[in-house]
Amino acid sequence: VWERGGLSIEDTRVILKMSRQPLSLDQPMGDQEDSVFGEFLEDHRDDDPLMETNRDALKTQIDAAMETLNYREREILRLRYGLADGYT
Repeated sequence: VWERGGLSIEDTRVILKMSRQPLSLDQPMGDQEDSVFGEFLEDHRDDDPLMETNRDALKTQIDAAMETLNYREREILRLRYGLADGYT
């Protein structure tokens, strides 16, 4: 890796070591330190129309499978896997 990147072995070790250290989302960034690391991260999951389509298809399949069960079985699965609260 270091040969292809044009880095020394020591620089490569430092970079690899840095990548293993946890980083706080509240860590100040830049010279002015007026912004934090978390401001630079984006959550792309809500912007992905394919993910929403897949989620809807999965919900439809789960609903169809749940209809084949009796009331008690449905309730057990809903409570066990959180299917009733809308957070899954």
